[in-house]
Amino acid sequence: MEFVKSRLRQGLRLFVTNVPVRGRYRLVSLVGPWIAPPSGKPLPLNGVNILLDHQVEQHRLMYYGLYEENMMNFLKRNVRAGDVVLEPGANVGYVSAHCLGLVGAKGHVHSFEPSPAANAHIRRFNQVGEHANWSLWDMALSDHEGTDTFYDTPRVMRFGYACLASAATPKDGVPSQVPLATVDSFCQSHGIQHVRFLKLDIEGSEFRALKGASKMLANGAIDIIMVETNTAGPARPIAERINALLLQAGYRSFHVRRNGTVKPLDVMAMPPSREDVIWMR
Repeated sequence: MEFVKSRLRQGLRLFVTNVPVRGRYRLVSLVGPWIAPPSGKPLPLNGVNILLDHQVEQHRLMYYGLYEENMMNFLKRNVRAGDVVLEPGANVGYVSAHCLGLVGAKGHVHSFEPSPAANAHIRRFNQVGEHANWSLWDMALSDHEGTDTFYDTPRVMRFGYACLASAATPKDGVPSQVPLATVDSFCQSHGIQHVRFLKLDIEGSEFRALKGASKMLANGAIDIIMVETNTAGPARPIAERINALLLQAGYRSFHVRRNGTVKPLDVMAMPPSREDVIWMR
């Protein structure tokens, strides 16, 4: 039976990634749970083993190559061999694994994961230190160095939600102390002079992380920044600060189409919504 399921999974992956028709997401949602691989069998991707729960929607989308499809296609167009990528909030390691395949042996991906649950999840099936071009750091990025309280939650492996205390205090949060670094201090201490792609989807700490990158931004040393942006309700003032900071630093904002191309976007003219916004000089 597993042999048949394996062939069905292979066929479904090939179909949904190569035939961009409507209904692909629904098809994966309906069929994916029934043909899931054995529990505990990770998905190998560019040398990274990613353990996925096929009963979780975003995990199924990762397995079938549909998760954040627009952004993954953008990265394929814009991240190159030899580049340096910073990804705070790596969660299960899916985006890091994609970037590893793009930067190659001469590039480097720095993943940051302060969530004890997510960090252990990655390390369960990976000997990170054996990868010359991949590092996993047990820390968070913010606007200062030191330590802070980090709230892990039972939702972190299903929805990716965990956060620093400076961002929120979730009722189901389990606190622990985690080290903090800034983008500037991290790059200086690791001899990083240029970052091709900085991914900021860190549950309310995006503005602080950008403040901590002030020197790199001023030097034009970060080419592309992705910022998860919420322009609705009480989150809007933070979006305004992010918008002002990056415009002043000489960046312009873009919406990413499904095929990975971009078009200009006026962030503060967006209707109240959440979007992964690309910023480039």
